[in-house]
Amino acid sequence: MGDDYVKLNIKTYVSSSRQEVYTPRLHSIVQTGWGADYGDPQNYLGQMTYGNETAYFPNSYNYVNEVEVNENTQALIDVFKTLTDMVNEADQIHDDMDARYKAYAKAEAYLIEHAIVVPTYYDVGWCLSKINLYTQRNAMFGCQNGKMKNWETAADGYTTEEMTALKEAFLAE
Repeated sequence: MGDDYVKLNIKTYVSSSRQEVYTPRLHSIVQTGWGADYGDPQNYLGQMTYGNETAYFPNSYNYVNEVEVNENTQALIDVFKTLTDMVNEADQIHDDMDARYKAYAKAEAYLIEHAIVVPTYYDVGWCLSKINLYTQRNAMFGCQNGKMKNWETAADGYTTEEMTALKEAFLAE
């Protein structure tokens, strides 16, 4: 992709991207995030399927389910349909988790190769803390991270050296 495909018209201030940009469908590209509810790859890839009324992104951002099929859009629709077929095939594998994950990996590779979704970043925050971060929950999905249970703390916080030692001890477990 180059500037012949991507042109940016950047507004300097938007008070509500949902109300002022997404709902009136003034966007061509979106940088957004979403967190999975459970750990199966279907929870991620199912959100991109064509013709699925519960798929988040086609119904909230790219609106591909509403695109009129014509000579200009057929190739795009075909890409979404192929991805959907791949996800649906992976969904049917219940007796072999390795085969299931391999099928989802193929679908994910297809999704990225065809730039349906372009991963741009993974947000990691840095902060000063009196909490031993290695005693906190670190779930990649769901709502477990907010639980303040069994955290170890230090009244004066932790030095870099102490955090390094805590990390090494955590990784050694």
